[in-house]
Amino acid sequence: MIISSEAGPPSFYPLTLTQLSTLGERHNQAPSKFLKNIPAVDDADGVSVPTNRFYFDGLACHVALEGWSSDKVEDAGAFVVGNDPDVLIVQTVTWEESSQKIFLSEAIEDSFRHISRY
Repeated sequence: MIISSEAGPPSFYPLTLTQLSTLGERHNQAPSKFLKNIPAVDDADGVSVPTNRFYFDGLACHVALEGWSSDKVEDAGAFVVGNDPDVLIVQTVTWEESSQKIFLSEAIEDSFRHISRY
């Protein structure tokens, strides 16, 4: 893939994106495992997929780990990067309603618990 500069089919490592639509705390986060919910669209059913989640100051990238057959990736349509050459659907969520706010709040609380031991 790298040598040939060919990305391969979207089903090799299906990638979906979620963009925060309002400002929250500015930060990045180490990759983590996450259960990503892809909503139902048109005739395709919604699905929950285990992913590796990468977060970059407002943009969450979810790379499917397993459980997505080529058919499921195709059914997800423009939610998967590269599935449709003309359209990409990026889910949006406000900071206040985001998983990221919850993750950051838990990390801060956990840090204070560890600090208070000393």
